[in-house]
Amino acid sequence: MKIIMKNKKEKSSVKSLLFDVVDNIKEGAASVGKKTKEVVSEVYESGADIAKETNKKIHAFTEKQQLEKEQHKIEKRQKELTFLFGELCLAQYLETGSLYKAFLSKKAIENCVQEYKANTKKINILAKEIQKIDNV
Repeated sequence: MKIIMKNKKEKSSVKSLLFDVVDNIKEGAASVGKKTKEVVSEVYESGADIAKETNKKIHAFTEKQQLEKEQHKIEKRQKELTFLFGELCLAQYLETGSLYKAFLSKKAIENCVQEYKANTKKINILAKEIQKIDNV
């Protein structure tokens, strides 16, 4: 499209108008670019914070699952020890008609009781660690 100008003054004012339009477009583009950069930066930081928080939650969940698995394993062993203790005591009682102190000091009974006590301590420690994770 060709615009025909009548005189020099008209040409000069159109040229000036075009330069003003170009300057306005440059300023607008710079402003939009700056604002876009700020928004992208905020979105990136927000995304990074969300990823960091999610990672913490996943780590805590995994740690809790491992602790609960270990606790369950020890509790299962406690049941086995209780059953073993009962079996040993019942066998002794059926054989002798009583449970003497000497019997309760036998190696098998002592080992059973010592392991049971140690496991009880472990269960308590695990329960405290799980509680710490739940409180975070």
